Amino acid sequence: MRRRVAAALLVVLGACAGADQSGGGGNQAPAAQPPPEVAFTVADQGVIDIPTDVQAGINTISVTNEGADKRAIGFARINDGVPRPKVGIALTKGDFETVFTSSLIGGSVFSQGEIDLLPGDTGTLTTELTEGTYILADPEARRFEPGYFEVGPPSGEEIEEPSAEFTIDEGEYFIKVEETLPAGSHTYALTNVGEQSHELLIFEKKTEKEAAAALAPLPGSTSWIELDLEPGTYTFACFFPDVKDGKLGKKNHGRLGMETTVTVE
Repeated sequence: MRRRVAAALLVVLGACAGADQSGGGGNQAPAAQPPPEVAFTVADQGVIDIPTDVQAGINTISVTNEGADKRAIGFARINDGVPRPKVGIALTKGDFETVFTSSLIGGSVFSQGEIDLLPGDTGTLTTELTEGTYILADPEARRFEPGYFEVGPPSGEEIEEPSAEFTIDEGEYFIKVEETLPAGSHTYALTNVGEQSHELLIFEKKTEKEAAAALAPLPGSTSWIELDLEPGTYTFACFFPDVKDGKLGKKNHGRLGMETTVTVE
């Protein structure tokens, strides 16, 4: 459930009748903390540095690429009860729906202005995480050892929600976004208001060149993404396969209506 962080309130204690109220004290509520950073490191052989203390709630995923090759890094929550060997088989066969159908969360982590995470760069994504087992991987790489990490209960601290200049809502089967957006780098709150997993693909309409990509978070949750778009006309779409009753349908979400045109100027 999406958490809204209220502003800290100053509680003023009333003085007794006849007391000097000019010296009245107050208790300041604890200030909301910025989202904690969850830092990973990847190299050519796979994930080499994995954090061990990750708590549910809003987190900033940070991935540094120390390898020589660019990486299409993504992370997802594994369905409860799915063993790791089955996850490995699913990654090899591209059978993602068996493992991630109902609980895909997170998104792609890439360099600013690039779809892939380039060598020497660090990519970040702020998103809401729920408790469970997650995997960090490059699904496009044949030889890349993924990393697994656990997300435990929330810390109980009040976490400050990132500010967003624009919003994008995805659900069955629509993408709700402003028809006209300003060019340049801006923060977008990407919320999955549906019941299925979704993605956000952005293409230049004329050339069909991919400009950005991200996975929508768990249904009911939000990710905060940075998009740096040049002036032009773009297609915002989701091509995830439709899933009903745990089975894949013949149509993807784009064919069911999750495609819209946006002008950037």
